[in-house]
Amino acid sequence: MPRVYGLHEAIIHPDYTDEDFEKFVRDELPKVVQPAGSRLYVLKGNRGYGAGRFLLVHEFDSVETQNRLWPGNLASDEMKAWQKKNADFVKKWASFFEHTMYTDYVELTPAR
Repeated sequence: MPRVYGLHEAIIHPDYTDEDFEKFVRDELPKVVQPAGSRLYVLKGNRGYGAGRFLLVHEFDSVETQNRLWPGNLASDEMKAWQKKNADFVKKWASFFEHTMYTDYVELTPAR
C-alpha cells in the first residue's frame, strides 16, 4: 500500500529563533506518541533552495490512514482527541510557526 507524505514548509515566527525551535523538537517531540499509522519528522535544509529552512514531514502508512486522521483537511474525532491529550505540546508547536505551506504526496514506488 503506498504511503502518503505531507511536506510542510515552515517559516518560524519572529518571536523565536531557529535554536528555540530546534531545542523544542529535540527535547519534546520524542516524548509525544504519534497517532497510529503516522509519523512526524522535522528536517532542516543544509543545501540548495531550502538551506536553513525547516521542513515538517508527516508520513502516513496509507491514504486510508491520512483520511482517517484528516478527512477533507479537517481533524477527525481521533485527531482531535490526540490534540486534546497533547494540548501543551500542540499549543507550543503551533506557536513556533508564522506560516506553513504544504502539499501531500502519494508514494509511487515502494521504499526499499
